[in-house]
Amino acid sequence: MEESRGNQLPGERFCPMEDELVLLYLKPMLNGQKVPRRGRVVFDCDLYGHQEPWEIWETYKTRRPNDLRLNKDLYFFTQHKKMGLTDSHTPNSWKWHVEGR
Repeated sequence: MEESRGNQLPGERFCPMEDELVLLYLKPMLNGQKVPRRGRVVFDCDLYGHQEPWEIWETYKTRRPNDLRLNKDLYFFTQHKKMGLTDSHTPNSWKWHVEGR
């Protein structure tokens, strides 16, 4: 039998509902409590950094091979970074920016 990856049993999937994400993962993280399976099903990643979206996907998809067959979502904790009205972020193939109000 194939050995489980990341303390996950073969056939086990991580497909939480929205309220489960908030109550079981986000709330404990915000309260400084231990988050279950952090680093195995929910990852810490600087989504505002210099990595392209597909690079982030490639980095983390191999950590959840069983789940991603059915559910193509990855879950992250990231630090929100407030940007000024003139700031922009323009990686090679995608762009987002803040415009004046």
